[in-house]
Amino acid sequence: CTTPDQLALLSEMHRTVRRGGHIGLLVFVAHRDVPSDELEGNHFPTPDRLRQLVDEATLHVDHWLRTAELPSIPQEWNERM
Repeated sequence: CTTPDQLALLSEMHRTVRRGGHIGLLVFVAHRDVPSDELEGNHFPTPDRLRQLVDEATLHVDHWLRTAELPSIPQEWNERM
């Protein structure tokens, strides 16, 4: 979300991953229009735009997961060392 040329980034990932390899992505998407001055330097795609970018980069998605579907964070992650 911090690169304006997201298609170029995804295409480069596709080019450099080994045949049969996997790419893991965590992408924050915009569910509303975000004014450019509100989050300067960030370029959040909409869910539809993300699917379009993935298709245009000729990537194959094995599994889409929404934030609400992520497992709970283990309690020990919140403990200070």
